[in-house]
Amino acid sequence: MAKPLYGPDLAAIQHTGFSGFSRGAAKGILKILADAGLKPSASRPLRVVDLGCGDGTWLKALTGAGYEAVGMDASPSLVKIAKHIAPKAKVQCATLADFDIPSCDAVTALGEVLAYLAPGAARARLLGHLFRRIARKLPPGGLLIFDLIMSGKPMNTRSSHNGPGWQIDVQLSENLRTRILTRHVAIQRTTKSGAVRKTTEVHRQRIFGRTEVITALRAAGFTVKTAQAYGAQPMLPRRLAFIARRRTI
Repeated sequence: MAKPLYGPDLAAIQHTGFSGFSRGAAKGILKILADAGLKPSASRPLRVVDLGCGDGTWLKALTGAGYEAVGMDASPSLVKIAKHIAPKAKVQCATLADFDIPSCDAVTALGEVLAYLAPGAARARLLGHLFRRIARKLPPGGLLIFDLIMSGKPMNTRSSHNGPGWQIDVQLSENLRTRILTRHVAIQRTTKSGAVRKTTEVHRQRIFGRTEVITALRAAGFTVKTAQAYGAQPMLPRRLAFIARRRTI
């Protein structure tokens, strides 16, 4: 069995060094929810489910705005952090395939979460199955908000990032034929005892085309808009946000 992504070291680095995107996106997504009429009140509690909740930054923003927040992530280390960061949220350790999505008013998946789909089936089938699962849990007018990496100029790059007590070196390689992006991450982190620990992780993500995502959403019963930003928070290069609303009948 493959070890979960975002082990203890990378999870800690994700929280301290890379939670800015979720913080920056929070205000914009809260506005999207409110503009869709999904704003909670004492007489109208609303539930948002966050798939791949990471360190819980977005869950904290949701509970702070009065929503009932439910999060899931496949990384036990990230789940532990999320439970600490967002104590009012309900957080579960599970894979996307195994997670029993509860009935809710909106579903979010920030930071390319849905790209981490199991290999083996056609992309459209994988997306379609997931979107239908989500649609069954949403009321008419409910929202599905997520972002993905889109097809484009291949990303074959190396980069380094560092912060207090840590450094990561990332190598990206993209296979145009299979449309798989592979991210090799070399991690170096200084522990509380002062020891330097080195680990590695390999992340693989599926690359999608804009049309195939929109087609799968519409087939699952959604109307769709796309955006290059969540409010004032822009997408990273080649990323696109999808704001999908379950059709009313």
